[in-house]
Amino acid sequence: MTKTYTSHTPDETQEIAAAFASSLRSGDVVCLEGELGAGKTVFAAGVARGLGVDEHVTSPTYPIVAEYRGSMPLFHLDLYRIKDSAEARDTGLEDYIGNAGVTLIEWPSRAEDILPDDCITVKISDSRGATRDMDSNAAETGAENVEQEGALCRGLSTRIITICYPDAAQEGGSVSL
Repeated sequence: MTKTYTSHTPDETQEIAAAFASSLRSGDVVCLEGELGAGKTVFAAGVARGLGVDEHVTSPTYPIVAEYRGSMPLFHLDLYRIKDSAEARDTGLEDYIGNAGVTLIEWPSRAEDILPDDCITVKISDSRGATRDMDSNAAETGAENVEQEGALCRGLSTRIITICYPDAAQEGGSVSL
């Protein structure tokens, strides 16, 4: 299933991410892909809020892992400084995969060969424009595209966010706003 959302502000991005969080289950691994500054951490903060985390969420670039407690545990990993899967293993990444809670991973390409096949992938791209678009995609037969557009807001870059669910995951679940 594919859905497209338009966000005009970081707060709106977090609202959409919080709605997405309501579809997550314990053990889910969410890979956040996008260039530096694309909005991965803003999206992660929205997921945290959606899971009832009260703490301020920042990118764990230097500590690599941040753990939060909400309605279920949230593990936020940033692999930006990791070179490859071997180094990711050395940091204990595998301890967080499939654990009781939700795992968000920024820069997952640095460890993709140790990630499970059933990861949910959130791709965030910055295309210069006036709005932020969020595209939610479940990789299922008969996928559909739904676009929700809003008014333009000067000075903001467009964020196109694609959420890809594995085939068997999230049966009947979707983000609705």
